[in-house]
Amino acid sequence: MAVERGLTGVEVCCGEDTASGEACVEQLLVTHPDVTAIATINEAALPGMQRALTGGGTAGGGATAVGRGG
Repeated sequence: MAVERGLTGVEVCCGEDTASGEACVEQLLVTHPDVTAIATINEAALPGMQRALTGGGTAGGGATAVGRGG
């Protein structure tokens, strides 16, 4: 379905803690600076992910959406 809509994705593994979430998103933003959404099932990493996103450097002036599945 994503391909039909012209979307691409990337999988990234992350440790289950705040520091890992932050490091993971920081690296993701370096390697994929045009990212517009992140989905995770890693609830323990969410605070770090949010910290990395609000720290600047996100595409569209901070227009990255984060969702938690599970």
